[in-house]
Amino acid sequence: MDDFEDFEEIEIEIENLDVFEDFNDFFKITVEEVEGPMYPINENGIGIIPLGTTYIKDRSFRGCKKLTNIVIPVSVRTIGHNAFEGCTGLTSIVIPDSVKEIGRSAFMGCTGLTSIVIPDSVKMIEWFAFEGCSGLKSIVIPDSVRAIGHNAFEDCTGLTSIAIPDSVKEIGSFAFEGCTGLNNIVIPDSVKKIRSRVIAGCTGLTSIVIPDSVKEIESNAFEGCTGLTNIVMPNSVKKIESRAFTGCTGLTSIVIPDSVEWIGFNVFEGCNSLESIYCHADDPEQIIIENRILVRKDDEKKETIGIEYLGGYQATLYVHASEGVVDAYKRHRVWNKFADIKPFKNYR
Repeated sequence: MDDFEDFEEIEIEIENLDVFEDFNDFFKITVEEVEGPMYPINENGIGIIPLGTTYIKDRSFRGCKKLTNIVIPVSVRTIGHNAFEGCTGLTSIVIPDSVKEIGRSAFMGCTGLTSIVIPDSVKMIEWFAFEGCSGLKSIVIPDSVRAIGHNAFEDCTGLTSIAIPDSVKEIGSFAFEGCTGLNNIVIPDSVKKIRSRVIAGCTGLTSIVIPDSVKEIESNAFEGCTGLTNIVMPNSVKKIESRAFTGCTGLTSIVIPDSVEWIGFNVFEGCNSLESIYCHADDPEQIIIENRILVRKDDEKKETIGIEYLGGYQATLYVHASEGVVDAYKRHRVWNKFADIKPFKNYR
């Protein structure tokens, strides 16, 4: 570092500050953002990216409200992180087949964007890619896509339906949270986990089909989906995490298959319309029920003031009519909290 000892200040332009991580002990680094786009915009609001460009730089047009259209040349392979974030005047965009990667938050907050076609050269829709694109009505996801990242379409309130191809094996947490206009979504049978808050707050959703491939439903996955009226879980689900259905105020019935081995606390909290729970486990002890101990603290001690389990206790619990099953549930420390426990003869 002796070569730099005479410098008091160095001004440079760089796209990736990560390269300076190893120099934090030697330099005081001050970051100043340069205002304005990195590429020209003509008088008609069209962004001009030179032919031959392979990488649209990170934050290239971030916050450029005058940008209304963009022509991406076929030479482009990568759209950088936050490249078009906050371009509220952008109404449509054509992404050529040459593009293989769309960076994180690339179109986040593009509220004027109404439709977009993702080319079949893209394998992953990155985190926050279209978050807050409230004007987005439709999007085509090609068979090439293997994963949808966290928060990818969060708060896309204008989106009414979306078809997710069977090629998608992973849908990230919060991917469709707050898509209040969404009334139809098909989860492909290639997905094994329904991630945390993946469709939380999708108040327009009235039904959902959980495919046989799903083994786990993570915490708060369906929280606040007030339009859902019933849910049937397949016989592949082994774990339902805490608050998975919290606040689903329209939910009237739910089926718990005999494959379930774990149910988290407050899974039915706030499901005030829940009338019927059909539990297919012959032995109530086969399902581990997580609890949450409520503690009041003061300066001197902790005091346990309650224990939370499933919630939704106003519902009638229906269990298999085999001999002794109803009595076993009535003796159970948690299942016996439900308003009534009755037998049913026909599965589903």
